[in-house]
Amino acid sequence: MPDRAAEKNRLILFSNQTHRRVAAHGPATTLRVPHPFHSLIVERVGDHGPAQDRLRDRMLSQYIDAVEQFSTMTNILRCVIVIGTMMSFCPAIAQAPLPVSDLRSIASIVERDFGSIDSIRTIGMTDDPDGRFDLIIIGSKPREGGWRVEVLSATHHKVTPLWDSTVDAKEPQYLNSGSKSVTVKVSDYDYDLLIEGCAPHLCVDGVSGFLMFTGRSGKTLKAEVVARDLNKPSLGGPRYDVKFSNNTDDESKAALEKSICQSRTISDVAGLPFSCQPR
Repeated sequence: MPDRAAEKNRLILFSNQTHRRVAAHGPATTLRVPHPFHSLIVERVGDHGPAQDRLRDRMLSQYIDAVEQFSTMTNILRCVIVIGTMMSFCPAIAQAPLPVSDLRSIASIVERDFGSIDSIRTIGMTDDPDGRFDLIIIGSKPREGGWRVEVLSATHHKVTPLWDSTVDAKEPQYLNSGSKSVTVKVSDYDYDLLIEGCAPHLCVDGVSGFLMFTGRSGKTLKAEVVARDLNKPSLGGPRYDVKFSNNTDDESKAALEKSICQSRTISDVAGLPFSCQPR
C-alpha cells in the first residue's frame, strides 16, 4: 500500500496485472483490476467545497487501515465500495461512511449475485448524513452468464435490495443487453436508471425493449417497440408499434420516447408514432 505521508489524499490499489491511481479529489475515479471485476467506476454527485474535501480526506485516512488488510479480489471490491461510500456526496453534506460490518453485507450480496462487475455507481438520496444512498451495480450473472443490474439501498446503515433486472427485465426484449446499454441520469436526490435491450436475432428493426427505473418513486416503466411492414418498400421504410406500461406518466413517457428516438435498433425514426429530434 502507498505511504500515507507521500500520498496524502491519494490511494493506490495494486492488482497483479494492472493498476490505476484512485484520486481522492475529482469528479469521478476509475479502478482497473483483473477479471472478473473489470472496470469499477465510483462517482460523486454534487458540488463540493474545502470543508467537504477535508471531511472526505479525514474519512479516507480513517479507512486506510481497513483497506490495507484487504488482499483478495473480493476484498478489493470492498475497498472500492468503501471509497464509493466516502466519495458519494450530496450538494451540501457528505454521506456518512458505512461501518465495516455493513460493507461486508454489501460485498456479500455482490459476491452472491454477480460473476463480474463492470461498474458501481453511488447516489445520495438525502442530505441526512446517515440517510439513504443507493448503489447501482452493473455486471454479469454468476453462473449462467448474461447481463445483470441490481440496485441496493442503504438507509441508516441497513442495506436492502431495491431493484433487480433478473426480476423486472426478464422479458425476451431485454435478453440482449449489457453495460453499454445502461444509462444513469442523476438529478437532485434522485436518478433514472435507463436500460435498452432487444430480443435475440431481432435487434435492428425487430423487437426492442426500453426500461426506466426511478430511484425516488421506485417505479419501473417500460416501452416495447415492434417493427412491421419490413417487406413493403412502397411505404418508404418500416413502421413501429410502441406499447408503454399502463402506469407511465407524461414525463416518463417523454423520457422513454427520447431513448427510443436515439436507439440504433430503430433504422428509420420517421416510422415511429411520435416525432423525434434529429440525431
